[in-house]
Amino acid sequence: LSLLVNLQVAVVVIATIGLLAVYNYRLKRLPLLGNLVVAVCAGTTFMVGGLATSATEALTLPGPLIPAIFAVILHLMRELVKDVQDLEGDRSVGLRTLPMVIGERTTFALVFVLALSLAVATYRPYAYEWFGYRYFWLAAGGVIAPTFSLSVIAMVLPTPKVARVFSGVLKVAMGLGLLALIVA
Repeated sequence: LSLLVNLQVAVVVIATIGLLAVYNYRLKRLPLLGNLVVAVCAGTTFMVGGLATSATEALTLPGPLIPAIFAVILHLMRELVKDVQDLEGDRSVGLRTLPMVIGERTTFALVFVLALSLAVATYRPYAYEWFGYRYFWLAAGGVIAPTFSLSVIAMVLPTPKVARVFSGVLKVAMGLGLLALIVA
C-alpha cells in the first residue's frame, strides 16, 4: 500500500519491514542492537507521515524528525527498562539481554543518559521558537520530569518492581509526549 503514496514512503516502509524481519530472525537475541532496531522502527512512523505529506520538507526542521527522535529515545528507554523487568523470563528462555551483560544498574544508567538526551532534545524546539510554551510545559512536566526522576530512582534501586512501574510511566509519558507535539 505504501507504493500508492510515493516512492519515499515505500522505501521507508520496505526498509522497516526488512529491519523487523532481521530483528525477528537474529537481532532480538543481541543485546542493545535489537532494542535499537525496535526503537528506530517506532520512529519511522513519524517519518512516513512526513514523507507522505511532503517528501521535500520531511527532513527539514521543524518537521517529523523531531517526533521521530523523541519516539526513538523514548522507545529505546522503554525497551531497556522492559529488559530489566523481564530479566528472569528472558534468562529462562536463553535470551542474552543488555542487563544480563552489563547489569541492571548500568542499564538504568544508560536509561538515565537517554533521559538527559531526551531533555535536551525536548528543549531545542522550544529554544528555537518552533514550538510554544504549552508544548514545553507539557513535555517537561509529563515526559522529562517523570522519566528523569524514575531513571535516578532505578539506578539506586534497580529491581524488576521499579522497572515495572517505570515501564508504565514511560507508556503514559509517550502519550503525553504525543499530546505535547499536538499542541506544539
